[in-house]
Amino acid sequence: MKIPPPLPIQQQIAEVLDTADALRRCTQEQLAALDELAQGVFLEMFGDPVRNEKGGELR
Repeated sequence: MKIPPPLPIQQQIAEVLDTADALRRCTQEQLAALDELAQGVFLEMFGDPVRNEKGGELR
């Protein structure tokens, strides 16, 4: 049978895990924003490939 660490240690562990989770969520939001930016830049440069707005050569 294992004895859990004292309450202050448990609270420190919880704080570290909460901070790590907040950083993970922030990183996910940043990656989603970068994905949107990349898609926007692509569409601005080349147009929608389905509608072929820029009149690119189809192969």
